[in-house]
Amino acid sequence: MKRLALLVVTFATLIAGVGIPGAADKAQEDLLKKEWAKLKGTWRPVSTEANGKKTPENILKDNPSQIVIEEGRITGSLKDKETYQGTLTIDPTQTPKTLDIAVTSGDYKGKKSLGIYELDGDTLKLCWTFFIVDRDRPKTFATETGANLILTVYQRVKK
Repeated sequence: MKRLALLVVTFATLIAGVGIPGAADKAQEDLLKKEWAKLKGTWRPVSTEANGKKTPENILKDNPSQIVIEEGRITGSLKDKETYQGTLTIDPTQTPKTLDIAVTSGDYKGKKSLGIYELDGDTLKLCWTFFIVDRDRPKTFATETGANLILTVYQRVKK
């Protein structure tokens, strides 16, 4: 009798456990959809630094660049000329949130960049690896000499 009771409890636990991942998958899917909706759009840099050196404002102004984010895609351009397209993967459950870019066309075709991001309304902060360098994902929003990292703060372009 004890064996039957144990078997029933084990079976019930397994059945309940099977339902939980489905709910977790749905919650993850909903979280991703909400995050993509927040990220979607055109973003222009308001400040940037690479390897610990800030880019002067006049260079940002004279060489306007932008990124366009759509669900699963990113496009970069400089002076209205597309420089790269790629796939974009995000994980908003990580702290800090993570992103991976795999360039599919343009200047950095075949290259990858690993990064972290922070989104606050219409401000997007990215710290990511140079496309031309193989290195680990940054852990903080900072760069230093020789780190091969770029830190950029973007503002959403209003339509």
